[in-house]
Amino acid sequence: MPFKKILVICLLTSAAAACIGLTAYACSSLQKTYVKSTIRKKTDEILHELEKCVYDRKTVNASLCRNGGRSLNSFFPSAEDYGGLFIEGIRVSGFDTGTEITRNTDIAAIEIRIRESVFYPASIIHYAVQITQDQKFIIHEEGSDRYIRHFESADGKSRSLSPEEDSADKFWNIPPYRDIAEADTSEKIRLLKALPEDEYGRTEVLLAGILYDNGDSDTAVNLYRTAAAKGSRAALYQLALIYLNGTGDMNDSAKGISYLTEAAEHGSNEALNHLGTLLTDGTLIPENHDMAAEYFRKAADNGSAEGFYNLGKSIINGANTGLTSGAEIKSACSAFRSAYELHYEKHDIYAYLGDCLISQDSDIIGAHRLYRKGVQLNQPLSLVKTANLLTLADPTDRESFKEAEELLLRAVALRHPEAYGNLSRLYFLNGRMDEAERYALEGSRLHDSGSADILNKIRAVR
Repeated sequence: MPFKKILVICLLTSAAAACIGLTAYACSSLQKTYVKSTIRKKTDEILHELEKCVYDRKTVNASLCRNGGRSLNSFFPSAEDYGGLFIEGIRVSGFDTGTEITRNTDIAAIEIRIRESVFYPASIIHYAVQITQDQKFIIHEEGSDRYIRHFESADGKSRSLSPEEDSADKFWNIPPYRDIAEADTSEKIRLLKALPEDEYGRTEVLLAGILYDNGDSDTAVNLYRTAAAKGSRAALYQLALIYLNGTGDMNDSAKGISYLTEAAEHGSNEALNHLGTLLTDGTLIPENHDMAAEYFRKAADNGSAEGFYNLGKSIINGANTGLTSGAEIKSACSAFRSAYELHYEKHDIYAYLGDCLISQDSDIIGAHRLYRKGVQLNQPLSLVKTANLLTLADPTDRESFKEAEELLLRAVALRHPEAYGNLSRLYFLNGRMDEAERYALEGSRLHDSGSADILNKIRAVR
């Protein structure tokens, strides 16, 4: 009898606890066996398509080779062609979100939603795809040792299942730590100490974080050092923060920079972005915009949304010369859009996205909408740019002035340098010289060039 017909008969006669000579248990077992074999077949097909992303890009759907959780249901036959009820959906995503699957991407994830029968709710099974050093593809099931540990990618660099960043927040979401994530502090400490040694330092990182927050900094530092010796990027980065921001013996900028550099060399996105920022502002280490951009680019290559954002900013700032070519504008805007596609909504992202619409598409209306999104999130540059657009036609219009003033005062409260000069200019154009001078003086102390220009105009009038 055909296999599908047996399944249909099993379902139709399950209420009578009979299945054409099979017991109810046998019927259920047959269903599960079929589902598992179908899943195996399906994952093999996905694996085959992922291989094309690396070895035969011309014959594969280009969108499949982009990570970020895109569904594969449109690429493969529908669920009905694979047993009807049982396979509800399949998604493939890469943990290096936003990057393409290449020979240097060691893993991706497969998520399969299945239903073992019409009488049971759907469940989800996860697999991890590994690209080994010899360019072979293998699948690891969730819960296996190889699923949760670091893999060696083709370039020899060690990455975890979350190369976006090794962090305590991520560790609490994987076994066995997620089982104790909700416990109180003392219970967490007890349970973490009872766990067997973790060869990747995750246990030490989590325990050190709790102890450090509770004032036991010496023990915490020793635990972080133990984890760092095992190659933990999270531990190296936390040690960097402790020595950069600590007090007393824990305040050692040189040691902090050393740990930060080591964490960056190990591929920590947080460390790469942090080090790039320090190189940009030149406070703890000498300014080096080219090197900063390189660190940001490495973080972006790892799929870091913040890395893309910082890279865009570094291109704009350049060597303090501003944008000078269409190619630079295009490159910066591409970086900002990549950050936005990775759901980045921090800092001044909407202001830069709006600027890109104006510079590339002359779309002032679209830019204004983006600036308004930034205003809703209280992003300082969006506050300034929205105020400028409001007063562009007539800075003395009463309604426009009132709203622009409110926006600029919010930006001033955030200590954004440009806000001072723009607010001073607004008061100057409306004849409010004392207020204009006060904000111009404050802006000049923050090295805002616009404030210095307005201050010169005020003094010339007086």
